[in-house]
Amino acid sequence: MTYNGSACDGSTVTVTANNVHDDQGNTLGSASVSEGILVGDVTGDGRVTNGDTAAVQAVQGQQTNSSNFRDDVTLDGKINTQDVQTVRSHRGDVLP
Repeated sequence: MTYNGSACDGSTVTVTANNVHDDQGNTLGSASVSEGILVGDVTGDGRVTNGDTAAVQAVQGQQTNSSNFRDDVTLDGKINTQDVQTVRSHRGDVLP
Protein backbone atom coordinates (compact mmCIF):
# COMPACT_ATOMS: atom_id res chain seq x y z
CA MET A 1 0.00 0.00 0.00
CA THR A 2 1.28 3.47 -0.86
CA TYR A 3 0.48 6.22 1.58
CA ASN A 4 0.12 9.83 0.48
CA GLY A 5 -1.46 11.69 3.39
CA SER A 6 -0.67 15.08 1.90
CA ALA A 7 -3.61 14.91 -0.53
CA CYS A 8 -6.21 15.79 2.14
CA ASP A 9 -3.97 16.97 4.97
CA GLY A 10 -5.34 20.08 6.68
CA SER A 11 -8.72 19.78 4.97
CA THR A 12 -12.26 19.67 6.23
CA VAL A 13 -14.43 17.22 4.31
CA THR A 14 -18.22 17.53 4.32
CA VAL A 15 -20.50 14.64 3.40
CA THR A 16 -24.15 15.37 2.61
CA ALA A 17 -26.92 12.80 2.33
CA ASN A 18 -30.18 13.77 0.64
CA ASN A 19 -33.67 12.41 1.35
CA VAL A 20 -32.71 10.74 4.62
CA HIS A 21 -35.45 8.41 5.94
CA ASP A 22 -35.81 7.13 9.49
CA ASP A 23 -37.61 4.01 10.72
CA GLN A 24 -40.71 6.10 11.63
CA GLY A 25 -41.35 7.17 8.05
CA ASN A 26 -39.94 10.69 8.46
CA THR A 27 -37.83 12.23 5.72
CA LEU A 28 -35.13 14.84 6.12
CA GLY A 29 -34.33 16.79 2.96
CA SER A 30 -30.61 16.63 3.62
CA ALA A 31 -28.15 16.01 6.44
CA SER A 32 -24.47 16.97 6.50
CA VAL A 33 -21.50 16.13 8.65
CA SER A 34 -17.99 17.63 8.47
CA GLU A 35 -14.72 16.04 9.56
CA GLY A 36 -11.28 17.60 9.73
CA ILE A 37 -8.35 15.61 8.38
CA LEU A 38 -4.93 16.32 9.83
CA VAL A 39 -2.05 13.87 9.44
CA GLY A 40 -0.47 13.20 12.83
CA ASP A 41 -3.42 14.38 14.93
CA VAL A 42 -3.98 11.02 16.63
CA THR A 43 -5.73 12.60 19.62
CA GLY A 44 -8.32 14.29 17.39
CA ASP A 45 -8.04 17.78 18.87
CA GLY A 46 -7.33 19.60 15.60
CA ARG A 47 -3.62 20.13 16.16
CA VAL A 48 -0.43 18.04 16.17
CA THR A 49 1.47 18.40 19.44
CA ASN A 50 3.89 16.51 21.65
CA GLY A 51 0.81 14.77 23.07
CA ASP A 52 0.22 13.11 19.71
CA THR A 53 3.83 11.92 19.60
CA ALA A 54 3.52 10.57 23.15
CA ALA A 55 0.29 8.75 22.27
CA VAL A 56 1.97 6.94 19.37
CA GLN A 57 5.06 6.13 21.42
CA ALA A 58 2.86 4.63 24.15
CA VAL A 59 1.61 1.92 21.77
CA GLN A 60 4.71 1.59 19.60
CA GLY A 61 5.43 -2.04 18.73
CA GLN A 62 1.76 -3.05 18.65
CA GLN A 63 -0.21 -4.34 15.70
CA THR A 64 -3.09 -2.07 14.73
CA ASN A 65 -6.39 -2.93 16.41
CA SER A 66 -9.72 -1.28 17.23
CA SER A 67 -8.27 0.66 20.17
CA ASN A 68 -5.06 2.01 18.58
CA PHE A 69 -5.79 2.34 14.86
CA ARG A 70 -5.48 6.15 14.95
CA ASP A 71 -1.83 5.78 15.96
CA ASP A 72 -0.99 3.88 12.74
CA VAL A 73 -0.58 7.04 10.67
CA THR A 74 1.41 5.25 7.94
CA LEU A 75 -1.42 2.73 7.49
CA ASP A 76 0.81 -0.36 7.41
CA GLY A 77 -0.95 -2.34 10.15
CA LYS A 78 1.66 -1.79 12.82
CA ILE A 79 2.67 1.09 15.04
CA ASN A 80 6.39 1.71 14.71
CA THR A 81 9.17 4.27 14.35
CA GLN A 82 7.77 5.45 11.00
CA ASP A 83 4.52 6.44 12.71
CA VAL A 84 6.39 8.36 15.41
CA GLN A 85 8.52 10.12 12.80
CA THR A 86 5.49 11.03 10.69
CA VAL A 87 3.71 12.56 13.68
CA ARG A 88 6.86 14.48 14.68
CA SER A 89 7.23 15.81 11.13
CA HIS A 90 3.74 17.34 11.37
CA ARG A 91 4.15 18.83 14.86
CA GLY A 92 2.71 22.34 14.91
CA ASP A 93 0.15 21.68 12.15
CA VAL A 94 -3.42 22.79 12.93
CA LEU A 95 -6.78 22.58 11.23
CA PRO A 96 -7.97 25.92 9.89
